[in-house]
Amino acid sequence: MTMKKRPKMKDVADAAGVSLSTVDRILNRRGTVSAATVAHVLRAAERIGYHGVPTILGRLTEGAPEAKFGFILNSRSREFYAELAHILQIRCDGSTQLDITHEIIHLDKPDDRETAEALRALSRTCSAIAIVAIDGPATRQAIAEANMPVFALLSPLRCPEIAGFIGANGEKMGRGTGWLMRQLCRKQGVVAILLGSIDYDIHRAYDVGLRDYLAESETLTVLPYMETRESDQIAYEIVSKLLATEPDLAGLAVLGGGLRGAADALANFAGPRVPLVGTEHCDAGDAELRSGRVDAIISHSIYEIAEKVVRQMEEATLYPEARLLDTLDIRIDIRIAETI
Repeated sequence: MTMKKRPKMKDVADAAGVSLSTVDRILNRRGTVSAATVAHVLRAAERIGYHGVPTILGRLTEGAPEAKFGFILNSRSREFYAELAHILQIRCDGSTQLDITHEIIHLDKPDDRETAEALRALSRTCSAIAIVAIDGPATRQAIAEANMPVFALLSPLRCPEIAGFIGANGEKMGRGTGWLMRQLCRKQGVVAILLGSIDYDIHRAYDVGLRDYLAESETLTVLPYMETRESDQIAYEIVSKLLATEPDLAGLAVLGGGLRGAADALANFAGPRVPLVGTEHCDAGDAELRSGRVDAIISHSIYEIAEKVVRQMEEATLYPEARLLDTLDIRIDIRIAETI
């Protein structure tokens, strides 16, 4: 078996369409090269898998202002947030505008006071912060005291000091989930909604959108929502009880955390298959789709989230007097097994 050769400087030069001496000057700091050329060579090096990408990136950010970005996310035990943290780290490390260090705090559960404490800790050393948080008074007070740009991530916060919101339109996500339910449900009956937490504005919007869409359905009615508190174990318990007590259960919508727990409960059920839809996409979600344990996932793009929030934090740091966009809507993706 022939081993693939490791790309060399000449391969980078050929891929970028520049001279070998230009690549040499960039890598070995032998002279001046424009930032545009360095960025162009960097993209070519990344494309072919050249091992010297960090060196080229270091040359691009040479002399760039330093900044520290802070992030508050939900528990790392949730695959979605572990993956989001990894992508945010890569995006910060790859910044071409700032020399960024970062700190990511994972909270085990959605809690107003814990979020406020984490926010105050980050505000002592960071130049911009992005948080996934419930909209509570302690969090709002900590944002007001932060004296720096704080961005709401995934779920909006009703706080005048918030720098902006980066996430999907929750009501559209809910209506999309309702549409999926109508396509997937094989019988007349009830649809159960499992919310991560009613304290998240985005989860309330999911619920409103889904109910609004199914309000005109003649075959499906919606049960009162039940909260998973972003826990797979609680989701498992809720779904197991529903399967035992609701003979007319036609579909399940997990709006927030708890998708794996719901899928586990369905896997242990001996009766007819109940369609399951989730709202968080990550690699683990794709695995659930491939296995057939989950029928569809309607979600915000995790890569677009990371790109847009870090870009907004960069601009807030570089141009503090500029007016930033209040809301950056993230596109909504629908994934099924056949499309991954």
